[in-house]
Amino acid sequence: MVVKRGYHVCICVLVMTLLTGCWDNVPIEERGFVVGSALDMKDGKIDGNYELTLTNQFVVPAGVSTTTGGGEGEQGAFTNLSASGSSVFAMDEEMASLTSKTPFFEHLKLLVISEELLSTPHLFANTLDMFVRDKEMRRGVKVVVAEGEAKALFDFKPENAKLPAVYIDDMLEDSLKKTSLFKPVRVGDIHEHLLTNESFTIPKMTSQGDKVIYEGAAVFHGFKDKMVASLDRDEMTGLNLITGGMHGGTLEFKFEGSLITFRIYNAKAAVKIDPKDPENIKIGIDIGLEGGVAEVFGNKSLDNPKNIKGIEKAAAKEIEEVVNKTVEKAQKELNADIFGFDDKLRQRHYKTWKKIKDDWDHGENYFAKSDVHVIAKAKIRTAGASNKTESKRKE
Repeated sequence: MVVKRGYHVCICVLVMTLLTGCWDNVPIEERGFVVGSALDMKDGKIDGNYELTLTNQFVVPAGVSTTTGGGEGEQGAFTNLSASGSSVFAMDEEMASLTSKTPFFEHLKLLVISEELLSTPHLFANTLDMFVRDKEMRRGVKVVVAEGEAKALFDFKPENAKLPAVYIDDMLEDSLKKTSLFKPVRVGDIHEHLLTNESFTIPKMTSQGDKVIYEGAAVFHGFKDKMVASLDRDEMTGLNLITGGMHGGTLEFKFEGSLITFRIYNAKAAVKIDPKDPENIKIGIDIGLEGGVAEVFGNKSLDNPKNIKGIEKAAAKEIEEVVNKTVEKAQKELNADIFGFDDKLRQRHYKTWKKIKDDWDHGENYFAKSDVHVIAKAKIRTAGASNKTESKRKE
């Protein structure tokens, strides 16, 4: 009898547990789904703190389900709301009073930072804090820098998408797959760089009418804790050839007067560091590239092995020039190790790194004093179909 009673009590407790709900449950119709956030400077300092503007892009479910384009009208798929203050959390709280729905960030895809904010010392790390701490935030949120106002990237109306923030998110993913030039940078990546005072780059964009275009990348100096300059498209190519390899993109160069467009299939780099003399650390970069000839402007026959070898050498020379240009700018103009040499030095030569880590790309600036030597080799895997109309011309 006692056993039976105990059994019934256990069943009742189990059923009651299953019937309980979440204490902080919010009905889905009361949630305001945020897919993009933008941060701009406002009016300088007030009471010692910078005044900022936070703009959130909210999804309008009724507009998403219609066949009309995105916009802020009645049938629009999104609405942009802005709030100002010196604290991101306080602005978020104010945002809640501007809409009948509770801002919900678990579907946030994009964070846009204005160039002005990123160029202000120590401000970026402070504003990013909430996006790292908040339990609703995801470390996979992509980050871009806007030339001009950050919120302007949310105002345009893309032709083939209803939500500007989602459109830009897709652009970043497509760029990685097709060109490998502009790799998405995520909140989690930036947080790690900030913790170690490492320098890094963030993709840079600007809106022009009904489209968004790439403007290279912003360079954030880890020690100075601010943006110091920008990289153009060619310099981004040089950076990616050193750091993570490339699985797409093109190179253009001339071979014996003919313009060649070389399509990159795969590129990898091996970095070797000799730290015997801290005043002149030697860094060797060996780059191996595979690709194909996408286009030839001229009468060069690709059936001729001599021409293939010549194009491979020309491609290797072009790679060396592009990479050396990027390294020279980083050492002489930016004084910022955006290549991760510091991390490789720490992993492979810890004793030397420990001695010079506080003067790597600042102070004594051993990075700028380093001797970087680049060697590239290119291999053509496909040359395309031969142009038979040019086959009878003499090479």
